[in-house]
Amino acid sequence: MSCSNNYLGNSNQDTSYQILNYNQLNNLGGIFYNDFSLSPNLPKNKEDKNSIKLTYFMTDDYSTKTSLSKQMLSFMDDFPQKNIHNIIFRDGGEIGDSKLYYLDGGHDSSSIESPASLLAGNITEVQSNNPKVFSEVVKWSFNNYSSKNKYLQIYSNGSAIAGIGSDRNQTDLKGQKLSKDNSLSLIPIKVFSDSITESLNGDKLDIIYFRASMMGNLESLYELRNTTKYVLALDDFSQSKDKSNLNMTKTFDELISKNLDPKDITNQMVIKSQTLSNLTSFEAIDMSQINNYKKAFDDMTSELLKSLKTEKNNITKSYDLIKKPKMEDITKLDSISESMRDIYDFTEELEKNSNSNELKNSIKKLKVEQKKLMFKERDSIGFTLQGLSVFMPERKNISKNNDLNDFIKNKYSNTSFAKDSNWINFLYMLINN
Repeated sequence: MSCSNNYLGNSNQDTSYQILNYNQLNNLGGIFYNDFSLSPNLPKNKEDKNSIKLTYFMTDDYSTKTSLSKQMLSFMDDFPQKNIHNIIFRDGGEIGDSKLYYLDGGHDSSSIESPASLLAGNITEVQSNNPKVFSEVVKWSFNNYSSKNKYLQIYSNGSAIAGIGSDRNQTDLKGQKLSKDNSLSLIPIKVFSDSITESLNGDKLDIIYFRASMMGNLESLYELRNTTKYVLALDDFSQSKDKSNLNMTKTFDELISKNLDPKDITNQMVIKSQTLSNLTSFEAIDMSQINNYKKAFDDMTSELLKSLKTEKNNITKSYDLIKKPKMEDITKLDSISESMRDIYDFTEELEKNSNSNELKNSIKKLKVEQKKLMFKERDSIGFTLQGLSVFMPERKNISKNNDLNDFIKNKYSNTSFAKDSNWINFLYMLINN
């Protein structure tokens, strides 16, 4: 597989195992998009507003997300844009609908009345999950409007540590459909994070709001540690029921328009999700705490490794008891999603089953740090994830699944979290035992 123009392999393959090391990539956009630059014909509003919000719709995949993103765009078009430079990129299900919008607000119509533009020249369709396209949209949006706070809302498919973003109609810049070999499955989280950092010249976003499944995982958050101050995410599945997309989108804009502190916005979003959203879990995450949490997690993992010598059965029992993610209306998950497990549930089982006081003390410290990291949360009820997950593949699958073994050894081992922690050593011990 060539790394110069294919970040995650063929779009028709199982994306579960297709994470590449970012260091392997020769360029950001691949051979078809590396020279792409944004030059939209939108108003250059130089008014200094308190906030700028970019919403990035990578929804050119399934009919539900495509139609919902159109509804959300129309919905936001009618909002009074008080104190916000509100920019939207949308790539929907129709060929030729890749556009950038500057919402000027106050409309009352089923049609979109705010200014809209193609991204550049006569380019009507783009590969929206191409990191170069994403990077250019972020760079143009946040560099062309003056504001104090910067917010990014992502609406797309999330696949935990595998990445984010999908696009069914993938074309080159001339509108020619790309072959399966040149199609992208997902943007790897490291590429996603680095694209933002480079586009903002090292500045941090104030909030990233993931309206995407399973992005509340330790590996992804650690990758984003230098990218944003706060994250809104869930570690289970984002479902679009009972107008939750519209309700939460409106709430996010309303809170931003009040010029609230970003931490207060994230806090209020979780509180309001109790009544405005069907999300089963939703977390406000303070990224200034991620390094402290990771250190506590590493300390716990070190105690796990020590304790394996004396109470292997208790640890493996605790590990095996943690259920994989499951939703009633989702019959089959990809292998990566199935391999994510809730950290809190794991520590609860360890405390019940372990005889090691050192391990139990490390767990207590980890729970203290988790409360600081996830300073506001909506717990799931009746589901198997409660807010923060980590890669914990079923042991029986590790021994039987060659692809999963390959993923752990050659792909997961190249994530920043795996390189900077000893969690993968613990997984190896379970594999070898």
